[in-house]
Amino acid sequence: MATVPQPAPHARAGTDAVTAVLLIVGVTQLATGAFAFLAPGAFYDAIAAYPPENHHFLMDVGSWQVALGAIALYGARRAEWRVPLLGLIAIQYLLHGISHAIDVDLAEEAWQGWSALAAQVVGFVALAGLFLRERAR
Repeated sequence: MATVPQPAPHARAGTDAVTAVLLIVGVTQLATGAFAFLAPGAFYDAIAAYPPENHHFLMDVGSWQVALGAIALYGARRAEWRVPLLGLIAIQYLLHGISHAIDVDLAEEAWQGWSALAAQVVGFVALAGLFLRERAR
């Protein structure tokens, strides 16, 4: 009796828009998270100058970003992880974007507030759009 081949439990996704977005999210989250965790003062000055400066909090946020980046990279090549990851990361970008919208004028440098908000909005739109497309397949 012939058996029907089953897909491998870690079936790899092809290189397409979803994979590319998850790789970009993974790398950027890992880089910014490592920066915040390893050098919170420099991270505050360069990217996140929202007073008051709190190194412990920045390191906490950095640890979350490292974890988010790592799971995005891990899941980028696993077809069965793509839809859930897109949805979960889109939620994080949405909530992060809401936070930046509320506090857009609190950054010490105006460009920091607006560029952070823009990055979150663009990320959310891309992730949510891909989530909806992939879920419909």
